[in-house]
Amino acid sequence: RGKSIDMAKRPWLPRIYNQPFQVDAQGLHRRKVLLIFGRQCEKSTTLANMAMAMANLEPYLRLLYVTASETNIQDVKQELELYAGGPFPFQIMEVSSFKQSAQRSGRTEIEPLPKVDRGLYIVDRYNIAAYRQALRDVGFDALIGDEAHLLKNIEGAAAVKAWYEIQQDVLNRGGRFLYLTATPATVFDDLEQFIGLREWAPGFFEDYKARV
Repeated sequence: RGKSIDMAKRPWLPRIYNQPFQVDAQGLHRRKVLLIFGRQCEKSTTLANMAMAMANLEPYLRLLYVTASETNIQDVKQELELYAGGPFPFQIMEVSSFKQSAQRSGRTEIEPLPKVDRGLYIVDRYNIAAYRQALRDVGFDALIGDEAHLLKNIEGAAAVKAWYEIQQDVLNRGGRFLYLTATPATVFDDLEQFIGLREWAPGFFEDYKARV
């Protein structure tokens, strides 16, 4: 962590990472990806690669990155800059820094989050419920779930509902999904949360299981 990937030690990586995803705008618009990794640096490289590829196709993209915990956010920012060789070409928005946009302590009115073109919004899974409405109002074009297997176990029904609703918003917009995880499922039902894969309609996972 904190160091760039040594390609000499991983000869299989250059053909995966050296070039961004080479697909046209329509094709990328429909892509959905569940990637399984064993190393954090390779996950971050894939995130950065895909974000930059999408930015080249659609310059007004807004991405939401849901990470495992607040302590991961600074690591993510550092690794993105290492990949880019300098400042990452997205404005990085730390959602938890906008305190007035959170629904806490009986607050009925919240301030909207800034809507930034070419913006990468980062929120940890423990804050996703508090910022649910503010995040939904941004209108994201892509959703990235890091340590995505943990998101099914977010503490509290409100957080689970927020994660599901935000995914569905992106799905309704025809957006893109990237789930990053080393252990996507221990049982088949664990996959149900990944509605961005578009293999089953929300609420119809049991029908999908019956087909496969």
